[in-house]
Amino acid sequence: MGALLSFSTLHASKESEGKQELSPVVQEGMDYFQGVKRFENGGPSCISCHNVTNDNVMAGGLFAKDLTDVYSRMNEGIAGWLMAPNFPAMKVAYSSAPLTEKERVSLTAFFKYANEHKDTQVKKSGFSMFLIGGVVGLILLFFAVEMIWSNRKKKMVKEEIFRRQKKSPDARF
Repeated sequence: MGALLSFSTLHASKESEGKQELSPVVQEGMDYFQGVKRFENGGPSCISCHNVTNDNVMAGGLFAKDLTDVYSRMNEGIAGWLMAPNFPAMKVAYSSAPLTEKERVSLTAFFKYANEHKDTQVKKSGFSMFLIGGVVGLILLFFAVEMIWSNRKKKMVKEEIFRRQKKSPDARF
């Protein structure tokens, strides 16, 4: 792992004509994170639970911690942590589908890139889409209840019997 995790491998980006390009390793890590590229052993993509603030990455999950600054928090230890995550949900998810060396290196490079560029990125959490989806779902639920409720029986079953009894000469109403 030491040879694979060198500075040249983790070099996040290069400048070409004023435009920043991602190195192949960072791009691969981004693809693994977003689920564009599947993990070799079939583990779930990171974005299903986590978010990273980066303009190149869509808003991620709200179920777990934001990983934008995970590289600065864990530094070089992140690759080892990816090998044996200690959080219960991740233990279950990756116990039968561990990440390969290449996947850990790529994800580490991506997390380093995200950490280095976090100050220039627009923060997005996916909360607005979650909120909009909830409101739309609630409106659809109300509409469905209204459709079902409008087809209910509006008269009593014995309405005709009561009407005839009212007309009878011995009715006391």
